[in-house]
Amino acid sequence: MSQSFTTVWHLVGALALLGAWAVVLGRRWRRIDGHPWCRRCRFDLVGSWPASTCPECGSDLSAKRAVAHGQRAAQPVVFGAGVFILILAMTIGIRAGYQRIAPIDWNSYKPAAWLVRDLHSTKGERVEAALAELVERDEAGDLAPHHRAALLDHVFESLVSQLQTTKVQWVPLVERAWMDDLLSEQRRLEFARTAASIQLDISRRQPIRRGGLLTFKIRLQPPFRGRTERMRIEAWPVEVALAEESFRLQRSVTSFGLSRGGGYGGGGSGYAIPILAQPGEATLHTVWQIDCRLGDDKQRVLSWRETLDESLMIEPAGPDAVTYLTDEQSTQHVREALRIDVAGLRNALHDGLGDVVGIVTMEPQQWRPGLGIDIMVGDEVMDQTGLAEGFGRRAHFHFALPAGTEIESLDLMVFPSQAPDIFGRGDTGALNDKPVWFGDPFTLRAPVQWFDDVDSPGLDDELRERAIRDKSRWQRERNEM
Repeated sequence: MSQSFTTVWHLVGALALLGAWAVVLGRRWRRIDGHPWCRRCRFDLVGSWPASTCPECGSDLSAKRAVAHGQRAAQPVVFGAGVFILILAMTIGIRAGYQRIAPIDWNSYKPAAWLVRDLHSTKGERVEAALAELVERDEAGDLAPHHRAALLDHVFESLVSQLQTTKVQWVPLVERAWMDDLLSEQRRLEFARTAASIQLDISRRQPIRRGGLLTFKIRLQPPFRGRTERMRIEAWPVEVALAEESFRLQRSVTSFGLSRGGGYGGGGSGYAIPILAQPGEATLHTVWQIDCRLGDDKQRVLSWRETLDESLMIEPAGPDAVTYLTDEQSTQHVREALRIDVAGLRNALHDGLGDVVGIVTMEPQQWRPGLGIDIMVGDEVMDQTGLAEGFGRRAHFHFALPAGTEIESLDLMVFPSQAPDIFGRGDTGALNDKPVWFGDPFTLRAPVQWFDDVDSPGLDDELRERAIRDKSRWQRERNEM
């Protein structure tokens, strides 16, 4: 108990005693006669005393202390002052007591069933307080299954769909229910799509002209940003079209971390397509693959697709218009210039996992296009690499396979263009007045030769060196975690 609170109660006690004394004194101010009177009804017994019974109320006057002698006159001023002091003491005491108990969170003492009923109150403050207490009890593992189910029902009926609260303290509750397999597929999808509110962001730093590059990305504006504990969103375009032209882009993933301390991602990877449409109104049509998971749990990834379209006004080509070539001859030129070396290593680097390491080499020529390369096993992208002018003639890739898995070959999906650094420059695609070359994507198949470990004879020295270097880097990163 604080010293100030103790002082207030000492003051209240003193005032109460003073007021009580003043009330008593005011009622018995001074004696005005010596008449006998009945204590029960205060009747003046002068003329009838001594008597056995009171002529007014009939009480037995022979009983002990039934009769008193001498009446007193009251003093209204003193009596009124005493009453005022008592009221003042009571007011101060009530106020001090309320201030003392007001900060107490009474919700922490309520039964869970009472709190669940409070969720249906018409008073918003009561609902939020009950919700916060139930979420805290759920985090501590103190909620019974039926109370937890009722809480989740309320969240999805009233909050996720309508977002009636800005505090969204219920988000970790839903994440825990997700991890505990308490949510249906429909509810997981509803929650994830509420979190992954993506928007198309088109770069407009330069005019959108025919013959230029259109650069775009996605932004994420979740309604409960920073409230999640482990949610991650990954997105990439699977369909892109501008007017009548369709484009297949390299799978460049945009990642968003929504956790409170996990570095919220407000932007992501950039994408670019050539503007081949005629001047006038056109629509950029995009379809995005969205993957949502909690932390590193890759076993329960929720996936869906979102369509984002935006209308554009394409202006006529300017003096810096870019020439785009997409002929088969140029594509074949790139095919013939690539050499791919791939080796598989059994149980060598990843503690029982098989490794595949490879090098892509661009043979010397007068010009080299930029290449984005997806390394694929079946339909799954295992790794990504690329070549660009000014960054050397070699690119490498390295990925792990499940123990005991050996593949005979892998596919390289090649996305050719002579347009390096288009995202960092933010220009329209012109590179020193040279034509920018975009080729249609194509696939190359490469055989995989397997070895027992990095010391096996016959393994290419450059592949061996690359594998050892990658292993050293992975071990260093694991030790730093």
